Amino acid sequence: MGFDEFAAGFQEKWESFLESCDEKGIPLRGFCEGLEERGIPALPFFAAIVFILVLGALWFSVVGPVLMPTLTSTSLNVRVLNEAGEPISGAVVALRASGTQIDSQTADDNGRVSFASVPAGPVVIEASAGADYESKTDSFAVEAGKPKSTSLRLIKQVRLRVSLRIQVDGPAAANVSLWTENKQEFVETKFGSIVAFDVDANNNYVVLVQAPGYRDEEKLIQVGLANTMPMVIRLWKLGESASSNLHVIVRDSAEMEGKVIENASVEVRLNGTDAVLATLSTDGDGATEVVDVPTGSAFSVFAKADGFLSKTVGSLVAETGSNYVTVRLAKKTADNSKSVSISVVDSSGTFVESPSIALYCGVPFVKKDDATPFSGVTSFDVGEGESCVVTAFKDGFLAASRGVANQGEYTIALQNPTSLNSGKLSVAAVDSMGSPVPAAMVSLFYASGYPTGIPEQRSGLDGKTVFNRVANGKYEVRASYGNKFGYVNTDVTAGSEGSVQVTLLPLKATLNFE
Repeated sequence: MGFDEFAAGFQEKWESFLESCDEKGIPLRGFCEGLEERGIPALPFFAAIVFILVLGALWFSVVGPVLMPTLTSTSLNVRVLNEAGEPISGAVVALRASGTQIDSQTADDNGRVSFASVPAGPVVIEASAGADYESKTDSFAVEAGKPKSTSLRLIKQVRLRVSLRIQVDGPAAANVSLWTENKQEFVETKFGSIVAFDVDANNNYVVLVQAPGYRDEEKLIQVGLANTMPMVIRLWKLGESASSNLHVIVRDSAEMEGKVIENASVEVRLNGTDAVLATLSTDGDGATEVVDVPTGSAFSVFAKADGFLSKTVGSLVAETGSNYVTVRLAKKTADNSKSVSISVVDSSGTFVESPSIALYCGVPFVKKDDATPFSGVTSFDVGEGESCVVTAFKDGFLAASRGVANQGEYTIALQNPTSLNSGKLSVAAVDSMGSPVPAAMVSLFYASGYPTGIPEQRSGLDGKTVFNRVANGKYEVRASYGNKFGYVNTDVTAGSEGSVQVTLLPLKATLNFE
């Protein structure tokens, strides 16, 4: 069919369409004749309109959705490198915007990741590459339609290796298995009476000792910066009862050894119960008679004597054989004999040097007094009827607090942090737009509103700060900067590395005029 025949056929269909409109009373023919009188061909005119409508439909259904995102977003390419500039394959890069993670990708062999449809505005990227590298964070703004490329250099952590040695008591030899904290990862098993493991310094490990005919024994062991002395783990035969001997000695704290205190009163209690195992008194050598304590049981020792501040040594565990506990009492002086006396000790009952001790009173609690005594002992004046809390903190320990009355002698025991009693908490301070707030003051309170004693910290350039040793429990995280303030509630659980975000909003003031 030639073009002339096609045009004639199309014209015939057009005339038929106009006649149909005439029959239905649609004045389309009159409109077309008006166009013809003005020199505008009616058929091409309507064909052009149909073409424009079809083209518009195609735009909005196909082309538009492809091109429109470039008006509000862009692409982001990130390369993860080590200190030498070499790519780190397998590194994980997280992308956050408005305080929310929107994507996470793993770097290829060249250390590259690519993010598409990144919303315009401030974003935060964080790269991590396992335990061998320190995580790195960067924040910046991206513009719509302008692809951005950046890189993050991760610093490799230097790890010190030390020897952890275990000596088995009981069977001739046993299987000794080593695990990381909370038994998250099995390391290896060795057989013998004395075994040694090559481990990372400054870490906690779980040791499980097993032998046929004996009860399994499991211990959490803290490893420091030096090779350990052989840690003796006793295995008991099946059906064999285990008991330990407890020797208590009471001395004063004035000198390195301290003079023994005669006629001091001593109580031995099982922790978690009201059971008193023994009520004793010291002889001329400052020692009590020997007491039997169930092996493995947790117990505490309370001692008092005339002219001295009383003291409790808590969180002790009865080991196999003989256990020796020395309780050192501080003499009463004008400085430590105010209405409320506070002694800060570690889990073994030894006075903690220069702890930060603070007294909070009132509702809400306001700091009334504080002290940093080298001896670990201080006192405060508390008014009758005042509601007060005393907090104690020392770096390397878990903070502790307790309520106090207007009279009395109190002991606060600081526990060593472990994977079973504490965790980490990362706090991010952001504004109402989700952007980081550097130099914000961040503090932790118990969910009840009581102070914890944990020193407040400033957020970094990325708006973040980390509390590394926080006891298990419920907390209220507060953050402030200038006239902005925010808070959020959170839980810290054993061995966890939790994170929360606190949004800082302007404080609103109300003025009343009379």
